[in-house]
Amino acid sequence: MTKGSGPPRGCGNARFLRLTTSARQDCRRGRHSAARGRLQRMC
Repeated sequence: MTKGSGPPRGCGNARFLRLTTSARQDCRRGRHSAARGRLQRMC
């Protein structure tokens, strides 16, 4: 595992999926985060 000019695509996709899942849970709870404004649209 070596870090070059950026993280691998697989890791990025997995990380994105985790962010979306966590964002959906936060959205259901009614928590709004400025950093996750983009993911709020998916809710």
